[in-house]
Amino acid sequence: MFDLETNVRSWSDYLRGRGNLTEIDFLKIEKFQTQYLYVYALWLGIVAFVFPIIFGFN
Repeated sequence: MFDLETNVRSWSDYLRGRGNLTEIDFLKIEKFQTQYLYVYALWLGIVAFVFPIIFGFN
C-alpha cells in the first residue's frame, strides 16, 4: 500500500507543478508499475475471456 501511495503522491505533485519528479521518484514509480504487470495481465484475461462467458456477450 505504501508503494501505491508514493506513486500517486509523486505523480500528483509533479502534475500540479509542486514538486520535481527526480530520477529516484521516477525509478520508484517505474518499479511499482512493472511489479504489477502480472496483475494487469490477469485482469485483462478475466475481462476478455471470463466476463463474456459469465454475462453471455455475443
